[in-house]
Amino acid sequence: MKPRDCFGIIIKTIGLLIMLYGFHLVIDGIYIVLDKNYTKPHSEFHTYIIISIPYLVASIYLLKGAPHILRFCYPEETPQPPRKEV
Repeated sequence: MKPRDCFGIIIKTIGLLIMLYGFHLVIDGIYIVLDKNYTKPHSEFHTYIIISIPYLVASIYLLKGAPHILRFCYPEETPQPPRKEV
């Protein structure tokens, strides 16, 4: 396994963790709607949903492999043409 492949797996794992946290925020928001006695700081439904959207979008990008980040960290090697000696 190449270092590029290992880095890709690490990126996808981070994306999975971020997605789980985003879903946790969505579930908290739904729980606020269902339980009127639920008190938590900033306990408004729309707050949790708005905050969870960037987490979910970022996690989808990372789960797809984050090609821009991967190319930045591990640029693709292009074969160099042989130099002609004069």
